[in-house]
Amino acid sequence: MEEKEKDLIKLKAALVFKKIIDNNKGIAEKLKEQNAINPDLITSYRKWETASGVPIASISEIMTGERNASLTTLVTLINSLGINTQTFGQAFDNITESELRDFKKELNRKISDKGKTKK
Repeated sequence: MEEKEKDLIKLKAALVFKKIIDNNKGIAEKLKEQNAINPDLITSYRKWETASGVPIASISEIMTGERNASLTTLVTLINSLGINTQTFGQAFDNITESELRDFKKELNRKISDKGKTKK
């Protein structure tokens, strides 16, 4: 498998995780409007670290496509979000090229913005 293909796989996985976290944030907002909370709902990397036992630095690298996570790490992260691997796989398979392209632009913009603030 070529490096480019591996990079696309890592980015697709990161995008699926991002969609799940973003969805969880939306659920948390709706619950907040109803004066309710779900303390088990993963809405941040810090909560995800606590729930999964995966260090936040590793999560961050996975979420930017920098880290090639092991299968055990991926399954741990998936399960800690309260979903199963089948659901994750379906979401992974449904990622479009357009979504992936937009996600790559978003990541590149964040990297660019990060570099500007360090100067």
